[in-house]
Amino acid sequence: MFADPQCAARTQLWNLHTRDWNPELLSLFGLPPGDLPRMFLPKCVPTCHAYGTLRVGDTAIPPLSSER
Repeated sequence: MFADPQCAARTQLWNLHTRDWNPELLSLFGLPPGDLPRMFLPKCVPTCHAYGTLRVGDTAIPPLSSER
């Protein structure tokens, strides 16, 4: 699962300065520090990011992107 920084910031758990999930904010919401909460949080990638390639049979469709 992926999210872009704009969507991650809406969770109130994203640190805009470090560009990562904030452990202090996670603990305020009752999520323990460490790797456990990160398993459930999406990886944050740039808004214009190739998320993968869709393959239909032998045909590869160009990379899927979140570009709006």
